[in-house]
Amino acid sequence: LEGNGFEVEDVGDGQEALERVSAGSHDLMVLDLNTPCLDGFEVMTQKPEGEYAIIVMTGHFPEEVVEDCLEGLSVLEVLRKPVMITTLLNSVDWAASR
Repeated sequence: LEGNGFEVEDVGDGQEALERVSAGSHDLMVLDLNTPCLDGFEVMTQKPEGEYAIIVMTGHFPEEVVEDCLEGLSVLEVLRKPVMITTLLNSVDWAASR
């Protein structure tokens, strides 16, 4: 993503993601649902209100579980892993243009 002009903050777990998004201004969060400490569902329900989009990546949860859990959480797109870099770039470009 950085090679395509995006500024990226990489975090190691859900708790760190929550701390970073709470401390700064972000336009987009690309979030894996299966993260250590806090999973992606917990991050999204605890995140502060803000003007940023969320793209979710998952490979471990059935589609119907993901759809039910994400209802009302302002997720722009759900990407199923493995995710090709071109797919991710297209999704990030689309989110940035909104």
